[in-house]
Amino acid sequence: MENKKEAPFLVGGEGASKAQNKITENQGCTQNIPEVFRVGDKIFEKVLRYDVNGNGYIAFEPRRRDTIANKFGRDFLKTIPSYDAAVIVPSHNDYKQTIGKCWNLYQPLDASPQKGTHKTWDKMIRHIFGGKEALGWDYLTLAYREPTQLLPVLALVSPENQTGKTTFGKALSFLFGRNVGFYSQDDLSSQFNSWIKSLFAVFEEISDAKRSLNKIKDISTAQNATLNEKYMPPVGFQPFVKIVILSNNHKDFIHANENDIRYWILRLHPFAKGDFDPKFNDKLRQEVPAVMYTLSTREMSTECKSRMWFDPNLLKTEALKEVIENSYSPVAKDIQIWAKEVMDQMPDGFGATIKDVCEALNNKYARYDIQKAMKEELKLPTRRTSYKNWRGEYSNGQAYFFGDGGDMPPFGSESVNTM
Repeated sequence: MENKKEAPFLVGGEGASKAQNKITENQGCTQNIPEVFRVGDKIFEKVLRYDVNGNGYIAFEPRRRDTIANKFGRDFLKTIPSYDAAVIVPSHNDYKQTIGKCWNLYQPLDASPQKGTHKTWDKMIRHIFGGKEALGWDYLTLAYREPTQLLPVLALVSPENQTGKTTFGKALSFLFGRNVGFYSQDDLSSQFNSWIKSLFAVFEEISDAKRSLNKIKDISTAQNATLNEKYMPPVGFQPFVKIVILSNNHKDFIHANENDIRYWILRLHPFAKGDFDPKFNDKLRQEVPAVMYTLSTREMSTECKSRMWFDPNLLKTEALKEVIENSYSPVAKDIQIWAKEVMDQMPDGFGATIKDVCEALNNKYARYDIQKAMKEELKLPTRRTSYKNWRGEYSNGQAYFFGDGGDMPPFGSESVNTM
């Protein structure tokens, strides 16, 4: 029988950041964890691993019964403490490795709050969030104080190098330790989803997430999910993962529309040449205790205005607008151009059948494509009634409505559904 290699239990899973400070006597709340324990029918041993920089970190390796028996003796197997199941309960102020008779997969942080300055973090936040530094600090504050709070998908995009995209991901791992995982576009299409148990799932070098967009959308607002890791039993829980996308494609790496509140897209520019600091990452790591203190004590600049906390209007950026414009199909774009030209003459709106639109566009597209664009992309309201058509004539029948249309939402509206 094939021996399947099981994943370590749990230091953040595949892709997790392991570049942490050296192990200390009080690190990670791991002192009181038994050397060997069982979760369900799986046995794990506490071990000390090392990353490429020689920094130590605690991991829990899956073991076979015979391996443990050979190392500790068969009588030892009877003394192994057992936990009924695995759970995922995040906390940064009152962390518990075990909850009742369950093992907590969430990882403790490696530092503690300490009052101090964090000039390097201030510089990074100014660069990433531009004139909205307070929103950036609110974003981190919510992740620290209220780790189960849903937050918008943060996309840092730029076709240029040395913009700080990767640095921001590293900074998150310095702050939140093994609860930050780094993943690729392939992980979005995999049957395994270890990334959903992270506090932050950072997807690097994403050039086209459109094919996995539904998975991102679903998990960013899901009430329940099932963690499916290779060689591990499924774990059901309420997801709280905050998704960060780093992409060189700033135009159309995702599909988005005017009513989508899930995305906060920031276009980054390179640091000034004179700003290069070879010790920048080291300084970010050293300032983590001071950052934790600030996140624990600062006043929020925003109040909860949506399911993802922020007022969607605060997250509208030129980068988001560009993505929205590039998300529409050629059919939808042509319909928009035509409809806006008509509305210059008919500002109160008008109705149009699929046949009307086909004729207006000189039968450039098939009826099916016209219908799909109006229904699925533009999401135009329809109803069977008397209406004024695009020629200014009154007609009866089933029509799509552009503009006010009575109780129908306005075409091209800036209104946002806050869910």
